[in-house]
Amino acid sequence: MFLYEDEQEINEKKSKTVSLDECYNKEWVVLLNKQELLKNFQCLLCEQIANNAMELTCAEHEDQKDVLSVGEQCLFKYLKTHDNQCPIGNHGRCDYVKAKVVRRCVDELMVICPRQFVRQLDTKTSCQQREGDVSTTMITETTNCCTFKEYIKEMRAHLEKSCPLKPLECKFKMFGCDDIFFDFNLEQHLQSQMNKHLNLVLAHNNEIRQDLSRCHQNEIKQTVNLMILL
Repeated sequence: MFLYEDEQEINEKKSKTVSLDECYNKEWVVLLNKQELLKNFQCLLCEQIANNAMELTCAEHEDQKDVLSVGEQCLFKYLKTHDNQCPIGNHGRCDYVKAKVVRRCVDELMVICPRQFVRQLDTKTSCQQREGDVSTTMITETTNCCTFKEYIKEMRAHLEKSCPLKPLECKFKMFGCDDIFFDFNLEQHLQSQMNKHLNLVLAHNNEIRQDLSRCHQNEIKQTVNLMILL
């Protein structure tokens, strides 16, 4: 095990999120894959699933039977903070190459939508917090969810183009509405916040009229002053 500093804090953060750039959350990937299989793809530094895996090829590891895989970001962060020393052993100059086989295997792992995964975690946490409160009605969301189940390599395109859980900004953001919602409840938001949006637009227009009035008054004062000078 070669976890670097603040490992507990880092792992707690990763257990609640899914990053497209850092190593993949192991709890997320294991939902649709066998635990035994994933051991071959774990990052030596963070113990999550290596993203853009790099293979350590230092001469000191020639007798190592298993592939020494490290996530690209994890490796570069480690080398930057440890004067380019190899994370395994105490020798200097870490040699590495792209772990093409591991990368290809990880790309072919089946996963659910990462946003859906985080949402399920939030729902589970909320339910656990309410557990034991008999006065509270338990509500489990079974609709308005993302049903994506594809290869990891398809995930980025899904999140950018077709995910129903993609966060959206309100069309009235320029007037002051900072609400964030999803595609499936866009209409609900527009209807429920109609009065709020109307008031924001009216307030915005009122500010414009006041600005125009001040500009007009300033022009009049400048004109009067100019006439006095003449």
